[in-house]
Amino acid sequence: MVAGNYMRVHEIAITIGAIGTTVSSIVATRTYIATTERRINADKVATADAIRRDLQRAANSASSLVVAMVQGTPLLTAASLIATEVEQCIPTNATSDEIESILQNKQLMVSACVNGWEKAAASKEVSNAILNLGIETAKFTGGYRLIGESAELFQAIVNDGYSPAIFINIIDARSQVKSIGDAIPLDKGIQNLKNALTVELQSNSATYFVARYEKAIREIDKFVNYLVRLLVVMPDENLLQIQKMRSEAGDWAGTRTSTLRHMLRELETFFDPSEMPRLITMVENIESFIGKEHASAEARRLTKLQ
Repeated sequence: MVAGNYMRVHEIAITIGAIGTTVSSIVATRTYIATTERRINADKVATADAIRRDLQRAANSASSLVVAMVQGTPLLTAASLIATEVEQCIPTNATSDEIESILQNKQLMVSACVNGWEKAAASKEVSNAILNLGIETAKFTGGYRLIGESAELFQAIVNDGYSPAIFINIIDARSQVKSIGDAIPLDKGIQNLKNALTVELQSNSATYFVARYEKAIREIDKFVNYLVRLLVVMPDENLLQIQKMRSEAGDWAGTRTSTLRHMLRELETFFDPSEMPRLITMVENIESFIGKEHASAEARRLTKLQ
């Protein structure tokens, strides 16, 4: 009888121990799940905060680029240094025909324009600003490629209207119509030639940029900053969903502005309905400002002011 009771007590103890082990396992599992959930949530918060910082840095880089371009100093300084580079290509006793021949030497003029641009500190500021913007936006994926597309539009504008290319085109245009001597004195000394060439490059490059792109880059900057302000206040979950989106814009065979419009439509559900018309209007303004009709109208307006 005593032995039987002992066995039952022993079995009960084993059962209690098993129950305790099970309870401990359940508690441990629940603790692990709770800890994992907290870690996942913390990771989501950290990722969303990183997205906000990246977006704000991109907007700041865009604004810095626009400020550097609009102030005009890079073009004016580069024009002067390019004229100096051209001056150094001309022998002291060169005749008007020899000078004309030098100015029509495309390879020589390209070299002078590139070297002059690189020596201008203000020009490097623009080059660094567009480089920084490219670095900031290269990391964007999903719906944030919309910001990257805007940066590529900036890059296209810089390549055409705010780089050595604009000065190369000005000199080349003069040589194509054989009219370098009409605007630039070739027979009044090299210093006079340099001064006249400086004025020619400064005037034409500034006019081209203002007529062709100034309003456009201001509007792109406005668009990027407004878009970023809307994005950074979104809930973390929305920011993460946008990052994971697969945009179809890569298959969109249209202009850059039509691509921007297409990308905006993909994000439409994340925005307040009242915001989409404002964003679309900005894209339409950009499209108008980079158009040739607007550039022609601006050029005529600037000509009247001179």
